[in-house]
Amino acid sequence: MSTFNILLILDSSEHMIKACADLVYVLLKECPKLKIIVTSREVLGRGLQGKERRYQVLPLALPPEDYKIDPEYLLNYDAIKLFEERGIAADQSFKIKNENAWYVLKICRKLEGLPVAIELAAAMLSFMSTKSIWENLDSFITNLILCPQTKEQETLINALNWSYEEHLGPEEKILFRRLSLFSGTFSLNAVRKVCWGTPLDENKIVNLLSQLVNKSLVQVHLILFETQAGLREEKMYHLLDIIKQYASEKLKDSGEQAHYQKQHTYYYTNFALEHESKLSCMHQAECLEEIEQEHNNLISVMRRAQEDKDAETILKITSSIWPFWSKRSYFSEGLLWLKYAIANSETGDLSLKAKALKGAGALVYDQGNYQAAEQYFNQSLDIYTSLNDEGGVAGVLSFLGLIHISRGEFEEASEKINNSLLIRKKYSHDLGIAACYHHLGHIERAKGNLQKAKELFENSLKIRRELNDPWGIAKVTGSHADVIRAKGGYLKAKDLLEESLTLWRLIKDQSEIATCLRKLGKIDFDLGNLLEAQGKFKESLMMKTQLLDNLGIVLSLYGLGLIAVKNNKLKEAQIYFDKILANNQALNYDLIVGKTMHWLGLIHYFNGEKNIGRQYFKDAYECIRQKKHIKPMNDLISNLSQVKYLEGNYQEAFMLICITIKLREQFGFKIPPVYSDSFDKRNNEIQQKLTKEEIIEVLNRVKIMDIDEIFVFVKQAIDNVETN
Repeated sequence: MSTFNILLILDSSEHMIKACADLVYVLLKECPKLKIIVTSREVLGRGLQGKERRYQVLPLALPPEDYKIDPEYLLNYDAIKLFEERGIAADQSFKIKNENAWYVLKICRKLEGLPVAIELAAAMLSFMSTKSIWENLDSFITNLILCPQTKEQETLINALNWSYEEHLGPEEKILFRRLSLFSGTFSLNAVRKVCWGTPLDENKIVNLLSQLVNKSLVQVHLILFETQAGLREEKMYHLLDIIKQYASEKLKDSGEQAHYQKQHTYYYTNFALEHESKLSCMHQAECLEEIEQEHNNLISVMRRAQEDKDAETILKITSSIWPFWSKRSYFSEGLLWLKYAIANSETGDLSLKAKALKGAGALVYDQGNYQAAEQYFNQSLDIYTSLNDEGGVAGVLSFLGLIHISRGEFEEASEKINNSLLIRKKYSHDLGIAACYHHLGHIERAKGNLQKAKELFENSLKIRRELNDPWGIAKVTGSHADVIRAKGGYLKAKDLLEESLTLWRLIKDQSEIATCLRKLGKIDFDLGNLLEAQGKFKESLMMKTQLLDNLGIVLSLYGLGLIAVKNNKLKEAQIYFDKILANNQALNYDLIVGKTMHWLGLIHYFNGEKNIGRQYFKDAYECIRQKKHIKPMNDLISNLSQVKYLEGNYQEAFMLICITIKLREQFGFKIPPVYSDSFDKRNNEIQQKLTKEEIIEVLNRVKIMDIDEIFVFVKQAIDNVETN
């Protein structure tokens, strides 16, 4: 044996771990060519350091969190494939399809790819639907541990019982039980702070945790934290859900549960408070990832507090981490907890309640619900004002300014943002100053003052870069790109958006990633790359739909509608534009509605429905005029010139064309290449229909018109659109 190449396999060695380790030691010493494979829940150790290599047998593969729900592709993953195979054995008619794929995926994720658990869950298809299995999965796991009823269930629980009763020492059992308090992944520091207590001190805990890892009861995950300086590695720990439930029952039996739940709550409440300040600094990306890894524990603490009617704990956590929910697009979940905290925290620190109200306003603002956002912000402002908290007042004023911008109320927006700016300059709050410059830039861009907007965005960006603030840099860079694009710098704007997109992916802000993709789609559209633009608009639409971001949905639909018009697919375009109006019923995005309506006016006019077309033009004009947005008005005028051309009213059509040229020159925005050829062609054809004297008359008349006179002329032109 000592002279041959031999492979020896020792299976299930954990039952005789010391004897197997001694045997392996002797064999390897005497037989240098011998190779041994040992299957065990525990490493051998015992003098084999340097010779023993550990290969962890992982649970079955699962799709990533952002995986699309497509039955065909889901079956590429072993966990899903096993569920279908065992499901067919229980119910021959079962097949993974669109109607049940979401539930199958959630079940397999909850069971974390554990083969025995997946087999047991799939067996229930003989009398339950996938939806029912998912809804009852927690009670199934609990009952499985407390009272196994089948041979397979008994086998699983017997294995857990053996691991706990026979395989763990007294102190290992104590730590194992206490680890059941954690949900999802958790850090070594969390274990040391939460689980310490007689007879375990913090030094013992590290050694005991490593033993539980070696015995395969605790999983280890290598997490790569993306930071501004590069990648940082961190080891996180995790109990499979069935093992966690088993350990939880043991913790209940020990009588220690209430005490260690308090330590768990104390640690994670402080964790939230400590991370609050990091969410707006240079370590922001790293901080977001740290909260992400512990997010399940924060939710677990709040659920327990909810059961105990401890709203103050929930208020402390939610008021601290709401920027995380905003930046990671957990809008709905975050808002539910903020609403609960606001409604039930009748006593305590009012400043926390003001922060929670501001957070709730920010989350509904992120979803495009400006009316609800304003209500939350005003309540927050009232509290901050009563507390004489100028910093809090400044933050809320800035948000309220954004609400006014969305309505086209530029004077009100400027007043609130400038008041915020004064306070922030008073206290040298650089991040706040940068935010105010950014918001003031939005006002100038909306008013058509592109150069002034560009200067304000550059000032904001300069501060953001000095502070090394990735979120702010990404946000302002995207806004800066909008101005550059409007001025015709499409390639420069694309470069800026690519920089912004890289940062959003670092921060993992799904909402902003989707927004950036839509903006890149707009540039592709402007340049005439319709297929590329369509792909980006559709991807953005899918992401915004998943996030329930109504404004994002509407804007993506608008882009798809423009592509359909350009491809002369008017019926398809009308479907997209009609969806925008339907989605707008409760949210009142007047500006996007106005832009949509003038395209619908053009479509109906082309279809011979001139009366409907004229009404849409009238409604579009009223929406845009109220907002005083120059560029959308210019787009309406351009479409109206086509109508006048088709009517044969060439002088009025030429007037409208000259007005669009005047506005572009005055405010600095360019006609996109995708429209330039057709615009120039129409301009030339119209001029050929006019005499030299008529052309000169129109040019002279347009030259002296101011904005108010232009608006009056456009209204008259719409009123005169033919309807028969």
